[in-house]
Amino acid sequence: LASRLKIRSQSLYAHVDGLDGLLRDLALDSVRTLGDELRSSVIRRSGRGALEAIADAYWAFARAHPGRYAATIRDPGDDDELREANLRAAEALCRVLESFGLAGADEVHAHRAVWSGIHGFLTLEHAGVLRRPASVRESYRRMIGIYADAFAPPS
Repeated sequence: LASRLKIRSQSLYAHVDGLDGLLRDLALDSVRTLGDELRSSVIRRSGRGALEAIADAYWAFARAHPGRYAATIRDPGDDDELREANLRAAEALCRVLESFGLAGADEVHAHRAVWSGIHGFLTLEHAGVLRRPASVRESYRRMIGIYADAFAPPS
């Protein structure tokens, strides 16, 4: 990093607290950026359309910034600023799930399922292990459709 910035490596420590501090700052900036993109993706949307839009925003961010996407998966521990950024980033998906009528513990369980599904899928796709002969993007879309169908209120 120092060579890319054309500074001495010792000078970096005036700006970051070692490698962990650099990774923390990368996580914080990445979570904030992803959160902004997630919120923008669902404006004036609800239900299935909102869930598809948020899934597309995750897909686009992970494809465009794989390292930054990976950096968003960090336990905040006692870092209040990172914890708050994570909560703010999660708000968009929470609102989408609420638009299906989910509330309380049902919304929390659904949030964990969707977020885990999206993150797991994107992690596997990035690792290049989804090699069976069918469109990976279509598989992703169908997974989101399965969630939307499961959350839709009975007709």
